Amino acid sequence: MTLTITSHLGLASPPDGALDVLTDAFAEPPYGYDRARFERRLEQWSSYAEVPGFRTVTAHRDGQLVGIAWGWNSGVGSCAGLPGYRELYTRLEAKPWGSELRGVEVVELGVARSERGTGVGRQLLDRLVSGGPGWLIAYAEAPAAQWYAQRGWRRLGPLEGEPPLLVFAAPE
Repeated sequence: MTLTITSHLGLASPPDGALDVLTDAFAEPPYGYDRARFERRLEQWSSYAEVPGFRTVTAHRDGQLVGIAWGWNSGVGSCAGLPGYRELYTRLEAKPWGSELRGVEVVELGVARSERGTGVGRQLLDRLVSGGPGWLIAYAEAPAAQWYAQRGWRRLGPLEGEPPLLVFAAPE
């Protein structure tokens, strides 16, 4: 079984299978997201593609999408025009560590449950950030938060609200 990791700059539309992978990856608690949530999210793809530095990394096993990650070279605030981001970035900028949020913002990382523990997520994350500065937000109670810390991502602090969130910076 062959795994192929591919980077895409400015991908104009979501790759085939993205909806299925994201729905599968985020179906369990603490997320509990349904298919409709990701249908709405992927409808915004053309807006994401317009953000400077927008990039996507995909993982295919034997031709089938099994993982996807995307982000952009934003720094805090440069994407504040996207739906939902203005309020989020305002909250982030007010934090004492807000100035540390630079480089690639990891907006989404999803791996099919059948591929967990195989290294797909690590490869997607590493390729998306490519060794440079980066940051992300994770659910505090999600297994992913512990996974990021184990990978050397530095916990900057909490982001208050419901659900509780944590902000991480890429290893230096």
